[in-house]
Amino acid sequence: MGGAGAGAGVAAAAGAPGLCAAGVFLWARSWRGSPFALNLFKCCLGSFGFLVVASALPAAAGRGGRAGGAGGAGGAPGGEVSGGGGLGDVALAEVAWLALSGLLGIVVGDNAWLLSLQILGPRRVVFCDNLKPFLAAAVGHWWLREELSMAPLFAGIFLTAAGVSVISLEKARSESDSANKSRRHVAWGWAAAAANVTLDTVGSTLTKVHGAGLTTWEINLVRFGTASVFLLLIAGASNLAQIWGSRAAGTAGRKLERGERPTLEMGSTSAVMERYDVASAAASAGGEPGSDEAEPRAGAGAGAGAGAGAGAGAGAGAGAGAGAWARLPSMPAKDWGWVVLGVLLTTFLCPALGNFALFLISLPAWATLGALGPMYALPLGWLLRREPVTRWAVLGAALAVAGVVPLVLHEA
Repeated sequence: MGGAGAGAGVAAAAGAPGLCAAGVFLWARSWRGSPFALNLFKCCLGSFGFLVVASALPAAAGRGGRAGGAGGAGGAPGGEVSGGGGLGDVALAEVAWLALSGLLGIVVGDNAWLLSLQILGPRRVVFCDNLKPFLAAAVGHWWLREELSMAPLFAGIFLTAAGVSVISLEKARSESDSANKSRRHVAWGWAAAAANVTLDTVGSTLTKVHGAGLTTWEINLVRFGTASVFLLLIAGASNLAQIWGSRAAGTAGRKLERGERPTLEMGSTSAVMERYDVASAAASAGGEPGSDEAEPRAGAGAGAGAGAGAGAGAGAGAGAGAGAWARLPSMPAKDWGWVVLGVLLTTFLCPALGNFALFLISLPAWATLGALGPMYALPLGWLLRREPVTRWAVLGAALAVAGVVPLVLHEA
């Protein structure tokens, strides 16, 4: 590949994590709902943005046939900003494979990462995440048949991974492991971390193979659109289950008022939904003690356990708070504005740059540069939150930047 194209790919791949980190800081500042609700909102809004841009850009005169090469090798290039054949010219097979990549990487992979982070903590998850470039190198060599210069490539991977590890572990020094985690629980955490690394790499590979001839907007429209559909189905199923549970709880309350004994299934359904909401509140991104989401759910749990004297009113109160993890929170307009800006940076511009770079540089270099987010978090944390920057964090940032140099040489 040409030096100019490789340089643009490296710049785009290195800049995308900065946009993502900025958006995450905005979400941490303003979001008051569950992680699932945020994932649902950002995927739906991002998909709409990709649809608007992909439809507005003029289509090329002809997309042309694809020779089937990975990453556009031997066929039409992929991931470009403009020049695609238009949405109507997207082959069904390409849509299916890109939809699968979105399902694996965005829906399953992201949720596996959140689960592993909750069980293992950031230290161990960072260790697993740093294995992704090495897995990408193996996949790029054996699956995509990419020509890799091992010495500069692995020098860049090692330096960047070491720098990111130092930064991440320095920020996680205060983490304390819970003594209540069983071996089986920890094993599930490791399995989720490994699944995230594997599925994310496979999803990126499928995108590079089957996204040839599509613009970055079309690729992201298919991937995030698929994720939005699945997340909407999950949220819809949750809300339907909650409606049924609320009716069952109300029926049980009326039976208690009449002195009748409710059936076991109704009481069990209400209890399960209540326990699920308490767990969701604990894992919520905005679930601090004073958040808008944590308090109603805790209140619902207390009301449900107050006894049969509350009657049908207790069941209605439990139904109002249950299932909040699958619904958008109630927030001021100012907070919604910051959240939307975060979606623009993290879910729209970051993937657009990332897929643009994916077709210009090798898969392992792309995966390594995509892990630079913690390096951008240092200045952002200092500027937005006045978080102190230690000497170890500066050293980690220097190592990460130094690792970019051999990657540039490898791609050029």
